Amino acid sequence: MPKNESEPLFLYYAMLEPHTPWLPEQKFAGKSGAGPYGDYMVQLDHELGRVLAALKESGMEKDTLVFFSSDNGALWPEADIEKYGHRANGPLAGGKARPEEGGHRVPFIARWPGQISAGTKTDALINHTDMLATLAELLEVEDVARDAQIDSHSFLPVLREPNVEHERPAMAVTAGSFRKGDWKLTFNRGRRSAGPDERDVDQASLYNLTDDLGETQDLSQSQPERKQQLFAAYRKYFATRELKPLAIKVAERKQNAKTQTKPAPARRAGTRPKTPNGLPDVKLSKQQQTKVTALKKAFVQRRAELQKQLDDLLTEDQKQARDAAKKKALAEGKGGVKLRTAMDEALNLTPDQKKKFNKLRQAIQQATREYREKLQEVVQDSSEADPS
Repeated sequence: MPKNESEPLFLYYAMLEPHTPWLPEQKFAGKSGAGPYGDYMVQLDHELGRVLAALKESGMEKDTLVFFSSDNGALWPEADIEKYGHRANGPLAGGKARPEEGGHRVPFIARWPGQISAGTKTDALINHTDMLATLAELLEVEDVARDAQIDSHSFLPVLREPNVEHERPAMAVTAGSFRKGDWKLTFNRGRRSAGPDERDVDQASLYNLTDDLGETQDLSQSQPERKQQLFAAYRKYFATRELKPLAIKVAERKQNAKTQTKPAPARRAGTRPKTPNGLPDVKLSKQQQTKVTALKKAFVQRRAELQKQLDDLLTEDQKQARDAAKKKALAEGKGGVKLRTAMDEALNLTPDQKKKFNKLRQAIQQATREYREKLQEVVQDSSEADPS
């Protein structure tokens, strides 16, 4: 509690849960029925409860505005939906890093005793960038609010009166989606790393989120004029902002790294160096080494099985086109995401192939994630046994 009761308090608590790796404490294991991700969510709920309890115990509960939210949608592939019978993103399509609503529509809960009635809801559209203007208006900081007007729009009136009309200007979530009111453009074709100048209106799908929250009905054919208008607004939006696509930022960082020689960062006392897998370089017992070897063998076998299923899905012509694209991309110096994107685009998959292809890709990603989590558990056991 502040030394002076009239002194304001601000706390930003960036919780780890439920980010990967999913490693809930033992007392939360099995509590959710939705695997380690669900158990980690139970742990998150517990930790948030401790924060609210501390506010109550300190007498600050009634004078504190609490916001609870997340930075992106859940990473919850089809394999987990089938395994646990649960959809972490509910009815929303897509997930983390995708342009669909499941990639960025997140919970947002405000708690303000005496100002916000418990249990009230609003359909107002807001963005995390709006927090700046909202808090600036609340605290009467006028200069900050003026500087932030292009991307931050106060929703303070909505907090005080949920039914008040709130028309937020259009907004983009990466270069892959654009939202204006109920309408949304989703660029689900073409290269994911492409910037707004490289995208074409024909690559976009048009949805009305009020009628179709799951983004299942593309209205491009029935609403061509609206689609063109929204695409023009999309282009104008990016033209008025100094934004760079992630792919360009990564390329610039790599170029800067080549021209700069940096000494290896000093390791803090008491910390452990990392292996190429990102795991602490700890001493493993023979039993643990056997576990690691078995895990690796099982993972390699599982990945090979899935990769074979993926290859069997393709025709010989598609394989040849993929190999030719790979050769060309490598000659152009492409690697990583750009290389895989070039190979995927050359396949020209049918809708049925694409569905099966993406499902197998997700299964490979899931197998990789589970392998790393199990390795983490082995290392964690070693760390607990040898705290030095």
